[in-house]
Amino acid sequence: MIKSKPILPSLLALGLAAGVGSARADQGAVERAEKQVQECASDADLNRRYSGQLYYLARVYRENGMRQKSDETFQKYMEIWRKGPHPDSEESMMLGWALSLLPERRHFCLPDGSSPEDKKRLIAQIKADHQADLAKAAEIADRCLANTSRMQQTSQEKIELLFSVLTVYRYSNQSQKAQQVISQLDTALHTMEQDGSLPSDRIRYLANALIQLSDVYAPVGNWRQTISQPPVGLLPNNAPKDTYSVTDQDFSMAEGYRRRAMAQFDRLPTNDRYRVEAHRSLVAWYRLYGHTQMANDELRKLQQLVGSNDPNVALPQPRYCPACGRG
Repeated sequence: MIKSKPILPSLLALGLAAGVGSARADQGAVERAEKQVQECASDADLNRRYSGQLYYLARVYRENGMRQKSDETFQKYMEIWRKGPHPDSEESMMLGWALSLLPERRHFCLPDGSSPEDKKRLIAQIKADHQADLAKAAEIADRCLANTSRMQQTSQEKIELLFSVLTVYRYSNQSQKAQQVISQLDTALHTMEQDGSLPSDRIRYLANALIQLSDVYAPVGNWRQTISQPPVGLLPNNAPKDTYSVTDQDFSMAEGYRRRAMAQFDRLPTNDRYRVEAHRSLVAWYRLYGHTQMANDELRKLQQLVGSNDPNVALPQPRYCPACGRG
């Protein structure tokens, strides 16, 4: 993958550092992570385990509200990372960190004797810290996105980076920027669709990328788990919605990408397991969103593909596991 000049000379320069949270940290987890760093600190510049432990320590600090230490530790990790050859670009590394900033901190405990007002203040501080993290994650995404302009349009590196940027923008409610990234992805994938000489591995990659775009609008989980779920109602386009609601327009957008994906999967051999699994997933997807007739139509296509009308062949369910009670 393409190497690049450092994007962020210092996380502190971005203002990512913040005060230590007022909640009591999980001191045991912090001390264990610090000890692991100390144990592999010899020959630090060449020691991959050391740099990996630094990254882990940065995560532990942030999960425990020690945000300034977290950012300083990650900065140290990146300084070591830049000294050696790596298969990943710096954009990939920075976006990985940005993605780690997205979840809101869930675990905290107050010192003994704290009042209800202390808890309210702490929760308010955690929410404020989370908003700051989302803003800084989006700022990292902005810088990484600018650097993708030099990359080849249909390269796997660029497409994967764009999906990471898209995730950051969606989590941070940057809907306009998210749509711009979707447009870039759509254009790149459309270019790939026009190439009739793609090898099988690139066809699979292209099809899965189109499924990813479909899932932005109307996601579906593993088909074995989804196939038996009750249908999800679609909302009218003008109805109030939350993050997880799907409107008729969302479904229409998702269906377009899923159909394009299926056209690519159907370029693969009949017995290709990825092609068969994609058709199974499509049946489950239509059922999940209440399109029974489309699901039945796709089931017939699936039965033709596998050469059997036996439901245990077309849509095989996992065997019951007596140990866990599940498939």
